[in-house]
Amino acid sequence: MSMKDPAFSTALQLAALSVGVASIFQGAMDKLMEMPQHDGRYSQREVQGIVDTAHHLGEALKEMMSEALMAHNREESHLVQIAGLEHRIDTLKALLANEEAKVAQLEAALDDAEGGSSAVRISIPKAG
Repeated sequence: MSMKDPAFSTALQLAALSVGVASIFQGAMDKLMEMPQHDGRYSQREVQGIVDTAHHLGEALKEMMSEALMAHNREESHLVQIAGLEHRIDTLKALLANEEAKVAQLEAALDDAEGGSSAVRISIPKAG
């Protein structure tokens, strides 16, 4: 997956957005922890609920980013494997073409040796 790939670009944008959101939650959590716990605006339970929610959202964002990174790495691995397989296929096709050329030369030599068209033909199964 290259940097120009739209899926990779989207993944990077989502990762950046996730980091931004996680940063906002972390900032909010830090501010809540600094607040006096009994200033009359929020009860200890409300503050703790907000802190817990922010913490869980932050953890969920970290997990999502980790999964996105693993998916990207799997995609990279698959692309490398596919490229290797395509190279092997191209190599095998070239070897087959080479062998087919040798067969054609042998058939031509047989035709020449018999003074015309030989009934002997060498058959190589065609690869898809």
